[in-house]
Amino acid sequence: MLSKEDCTSFFAIRLPDATEIIRGASLHVADGLSEGFFFSPFGLDAPVSTIPAGYGFTDREAAEWSLRNSTAFAHSERDLIPASTPRERHLQYVGEIVNEIGRWEKASGEYGKIIAAKTVSEECRRQPMELFRTLAGRFPDACVFLFSTPATGTWIGASPELLLHAGRERLATMSLAGTRLRGSAGEWDAKNIREQEIVTRFILSCMDESGLEATAAPRVTLGAGRVEHLCTRISAPMPHDAPLMPTAETVIRRLSPTPALSGYPRKEAMEFITRHEATPRYCYGGTIGFAAPDEVNAYVNLRSGLMLPQMSRLLLYAGGGIGSASVGADEWTETENKLSTMRSALR
Repeated sequence: MLSKEDCTSFFAIRLPDATEIIRGASLHVADGLSEGFFFSPFGLDAPVSTIPAGYGFTDREAAEWSLRNSTAFAHSERDLIPASTPRERHLQYVGEIVNEIGRWEKASGEYGKIIAAKTVSEECRRQPMELFRTLAGRFPDACVFLFSTPATGTWIGASPELLLHAGRERLATMSLAGTRLRGSAGEWDAKNIREQEIVTRFILSCMDESGLEATAAPRVTLGAGRVEHLCTRISAPMPHDAPLMPTAETVIRRLSPTPALSGYPRKEAMEFITRHEATPRYCYGGTIGFAAPDEVNAYVNLRSGLMLPQMSRLLLYAGGGIGSASVGADEWTETENKLSTMRSALR
């Protein structure tokens, strides 16, 4: 007879501006969106999986299962590179993207961009649930999450970006793009505004393809740790008698990854990332969230990291949008600012 000790997967999630930590463990991971913690990897039309909240767990059990799953994941992924991206390599990668975007724009006459991600391996002496609680305390307006399966390893983060909120009456999302230091003076520059407008148009198009009549609110500035982004909130009424879970899953799979995580045109950007990025993104840039009977909350897997098998290091990810006029040194600085969210919690 199976028991709690046979569990292979677990999760903890604290939604923005909430105090309750929802957590659970399961003997299995279910295909598709259902009640529980759900996730999907980085990729076009990526499959959604759900960890049901079958059991509770202790902090010690979370650490033991995380070590087991991180080791299993590393053994199955021989191309995992548990190291930091050298600055010189990232600058070279940005240069390659600038040249590629230049060719795109010359051929099509339209604007393009590709999101360049990098990794950094950081020492982490905190146990998984201890780090989770630290992030939850420092970032009350973020979705703080921790999940672990043998297929994904253990991921932890504090995401500022809502992908989709779906209820019986309404669906809502946000277009989040453009980055600068929090509290920067003056208006946003044309580059950031243009990038954010592309994401907004993409989301509205996905909503339309899903049969949803969406509207966009005025653009605002939204803080996230040490940085801030341009944000447009978008919502649509839920179609009459539409089933919640299937509708939400369809929209999630259409939206993820948005151009803010992949680039534009999206298909070509994804192909370039797959061919050229040094470290696979796995779940970074994918989706995480929690589904209850009457509500689905999905967030982008951002400001996050993958626990390495040693359990004393975390492989952090950060990315930035690269266009034909991007400067490598500036893009490096932007990713360093984004990494500050997780780095501050490790110390």
